[in-house]
Amino acid sequence: MSLSKAEKVTLASSFVLQAPPGEVNDVLSDLRLVLADDDALEAGVTHALEEYNAEQLVAVDVPGQSYKMVLSPAGRIQSEEGTRYLDPRNATSYVVDPITLNVSSPEPHPIPPSLSTFGDALQKALDGYLTRHFVPQPKAGQADPALGDAACAVFPPLVGSDEEAGALGSKVWTMEVVSSRYKPTNYWSGRWRAHWEVEPDKLEVRGDIAVDVHYYEQGNVQLHTKYTPHIALPSASVTAEQILQLVFDEEARYHAKLTESFESMRDGGFRGLRRVLPVTRGKMDWDKVLGYKLGQELAGTRSPPVAS
Repeated sequence: MSLSKAEKVTLASSFVLQAPPGEVNDVLSDLRLVLADDDALEAGVTHALEEYNAEQLVAVDVPGQSYKMVLSPAGRIQSEEGTRYLDPRNATSYVVDPITLNVSSPEPHPIPPSLSTFGDALQKALDGYLTRHFVPQPKAGQADPALGDAACAVFPPLVGSDEEAGALGSKVWTMEVVSSRYKPTNYWSGRWRAHWEVEPDKLEVRGDIAVDVHYYEQGNVQLHTKYTPHIALPSASVTAEQILQLVFDEEARYHAKLTESFESMRDGGFRGLRRVLPVTRGKMDWDKVLGYKLGQELAGTRSPPVAS
């Protein structure tokens, strides 16, 4: 039984939500060929793309700014004209095209001065953290470096789409960090996402770290990890620098755990999946196996030499 166009669009949306880092446009191109209806595809997957961009913390260029704006659920604002995204650095919200990622229609979105002091301090500390640990540093003599970017943002309380939580007096600050790397020449892409909720009144920081990697040379291997740490703050008057140091310590521990797991898989599970080399210690040319066998048969039927 063939699928209806609506069912195909629903399936297309699910594929979009599962797109690997940096490959959503490739997924859309393939879906266009399958669906053969650009208008229906774009209309059907727009919502899925909005969810994907916010969930993946996609970073976009802001007109007139040197930094990238992070699309985050914490900065999503519902208006009469649709979804807008807050750039807390310049207290402005924008419309972002979910397909092209073009940023337009700026509108002021003032942040109360009572929030901006702590928010600015958090942003400054987070910027330094991003520069030291996530911004790509070109290596001398590297002819083909990986593409990618890194961005961060601090969203104050009462800003996101959950206005009811804001009305209840939520004092949760949201810090987003995203770093993406793409190297299509070597068939891989990856993304690090860190979502941190800082609640000084409760002396708590809650984290949600996700790592996604895709390797697709002659295959399709994907890695998805998630880590949800909780950090206790020493006091309600903790400084932004102290918070970022605690975050760095937690992320460094997680990074060490990932490295340990990869080394364990390399020396254990993956080794069991490898083919054993033949006695020649060289890789078998499977296209020539039939020729090898034929040669052996011919050698076996050859008459022995006559003694003189």
